[in-house]
Amino acid sequence: MTVSDSAGDNFDGHAIEEYTVTPGTNACWWPNSGLTQNPGVSGAVNWAVGYYNGAPGPDNEWGPDAIGWDLQDLDNIVQNGPQNGVTFPCTATIHQGMRIECDANLWYNYTTDDITIKVDNHGGNTEEVCRAGECGLPTYFSDRWTPRRFEWALMLSPFDTGGPARSSPQSTSKKEAR
Repeated sequence: MTVSDSAGDNFDGHAIEEYTVTPGTNACWWPNSGLTQNPGVSGAVNWAVGYYNGAPGPDNEWGPDAIGWDLQDLDNIVQNGPQNGVTFPCTATIHQGMRIECDANLWYNYTTDDITIKVDNHGGNTEEVCRAGECGLPTYFSDRWTPRRFEWALMLSPFDTGGPARSSPQSTSKKEAR
């Protein structure tokens, strides 16, 4: 991800943080599903600008960024959702805000956007993740994978300049909508 301003300032070393603007919605949820009914971001997690996976990287960039549900949750949705009233495709929406640390006591909220996660069981099980209207391709997942194997719906390049910062509905938690 990239952060910039009109003055061309260097933000390396500043922390970036996501926050939940308002509680989201989750049409893939049902009581006792283990999912979050009103998902939000994981919060209180910071990323340092100028670093990629903890190593120094290009100025004003950081990464990687991954969002989507883990396979255990996806399998649960397609296997158990229909008998619990879930219709496909079902979509969860997270209202994400992003802020940057200006100094030790001051944070600046610089953008808000919506993250959507759409799960479909027609023509194969797929997950499609969108942030601020930019969508990845629907990704197929297999209900035969074990819960320890994860497939992220969308992996954004750390050099992507086309959108806002990091998120996951585990930028929501495993049971939310990372």
